[in-house]
Amino acid sequence: MFTRQALADNQLNIILAQTRSRSLAARRRLALELKRLHDVGMLERLDRGSFRLRDMDWANGAGVSRKGVLLVDPQAVAQDNLKQWYRFDALWLDQMGELVGNWIIFQHCDRKQPGAYFATAKVLKIVPESIVGDVHMALLESGSFRTFLAVVPYRRDQRPVERGLDYGSGRLNTARALEPVRPISEDDYRRIDSLGQAQGDLTFVQPRSAPDYRMRGDREDWDGRVERAAEIVSRPRRDGRLRQVMLHAYNRTCAFTGLRWGVAGGAAEVQVAHVRSVEANGPNEIWNVLGLSSSMHWLFDTGLLSMSDTGRILFSDHLEDRARLAALIFPDRQARLPVNPEWRPDPRCLAWHREHVFRG
Repeated sequence: MFTRQALADNQLNIILAQTRSRSLAARRRLALELKRLHDVGMLERLDRGSFRLRDMDWANGAGVSRKGVLLVDPQAVAQDNLKQWYRFDALWLDQMGELVGNWIIFQHCDRKQPGAYFATAKVLKIVPESIVGDVHMALLESGSFRTFLAVVPYRRDQRPVERGLDYGSGRLNTARALEPVRPISEDDYRRIDSLGQAQGDLTFVQPRSAPDYRMRGDREDWDGRVERAAEIVSRPRRDGRLRQVMLHAYNRTCAFTGLRWGVAGGAAEVQVAHVRSVEANGPNEIWNVLGLSSSMHWLFDTGLLSMSDTGRILFSDHLEDRARLAALIFPDRQARLPVNPEWRPDPRCLAWHREHVFRG
């Protein structure tokens, strides 16, 4: 057992000599290093200023985790395909480098508060982003991305699920929790991953920025019928609320092209495109719509475009000027869908569109 003050008293002169910095900066560096060692499971925090080295095989590095947590802004969910890559600022390059070859957990987060943990994946390698020089991409190992059966709230039983963020007595280290890339201990990773497989016993905690919207019924309970009389009476209000959720889920961006036309802070061009049409008894729910630009919406409704269950954009054989359309949509022909699986189109609705609307 040791205290931070005792460590500073013994090591401060050494740090000052190595860094040639003033005492305040040296103390800050020491505090950051202690925090990093605690986050990866090498130190146990006894109270605010006291630590204890964990019993582990130092020679072999046993017990030292390089797993991590990556934050995902719900407002930008349409920009990255998290099954393949994760974009991050060059400021976090060193922290991301330690995660290469290891497992990470994705967590929703807005600018003020962390959200729910929702998926896990394995980092393969890091490459520079060709468009913006100060942005890098962490490529994920193919097939490693796994969405949790139940998203995991960041708090459970009056304390953070991620114990490395617990200041003691259940208090959250908010500054640390809002870091977009951070290491996580092996115990915390296993706890969150285990809770993520506990289907049905956890409640999803939406980010504060999400619109206040509740689906009328669970998609699993939908039997293909809609009470149309009740739908007609409430439709104007429901359409307005559904559009707000769509704009949030798709980041005001067309899922097929990435185009984001609109007035800053005002109206957006992207439209609510029903997958199974309302006229064909399609539910007026977020899991039966896509966010599409007006031209993509028209092509989708006329059956010249469709989508597979995995998000692959399908071209009709009757489509004219395929080359020009191919230049408009994403080069990999993969739609950019919301990270939250509850906001993605239901496979049953997509199957209906391919069978009854798509011209093949």
